[in-house]
Order: sequence, then C-alpha cells, then structure tokens
Amino acid sequence: MEQSEFQTIELTSDILLIKLPPKLLGGSATSVMNEIVENAKGKKLKALLLDLSNVEVINSLGLGMIVAAYTSLKKNSIALILISPSDKVLNLLKITHLDTIFKIYNSADEYLSAL
Repeated sequence: MEQSEFQTIELTSDILLIKLPPKLLGGSATSVMNEIVENAKGKKLKALLLDLSNVEVINSLGLGMIVAAYTSLKKNSIALILISPSDKVLNLLKITHLDTIFKIYNSADEYLSAL
C-alpha cells in the first residue's frame, strides 16, 4: 500500500482530512495509518477526518485499523471523524455497532459547519 493512496488535505491549521484508498484490508495500510496518527498527535490537531468516500472494500483488519486510530487519538484529545462512508461501509459500521462510537458526517463541510 503506497502512502500516496492516502491523500492528506489540511482543512484548517488543526484539522486534517485523509482521503482513504479504495481497499482497506490492513497490512501495509496499517503502518501508513499509524504514521498518520503519530503525525496528528505531534501536530496536536483538534480533529482528524477520514474520508471514506473512495472505500469500496474493508475487512476486519481495516476496521481494526480505524478503531486503533480512534483509541490512540482519543487518548490525546484528538477527535477521529468519519466522512462520507458509502452505504456498504455504513452498513458494516452499523452491523458492528461502530456507528455508535464514531461521529459520522456526510461531508467535511458538514462537520466544519457543526463546529
């Protein structure tokens, strides 16, 4: 998994948006996500937004990677926000009850206007 498959966009000085790749299957994506999380903690961000709009396939390792990022960021008072999951991904979040843990928005603009 190339880091280039994870596109980083700075929305504000303390909010980053990460566009995730089409396949989140753990493996090398986990090390890239860990690097993103450590970078976010180092920058003392307020929020890290994960844009799931491109995600077509996600397995338990991919979900675990997102949960681990959430836990690590929460310990550092950084919010992890999910943006624009497809119906398929949203259904998976509901089945696993992760929709009750994560804040989910239709767009980054929707999140920013809710601040």
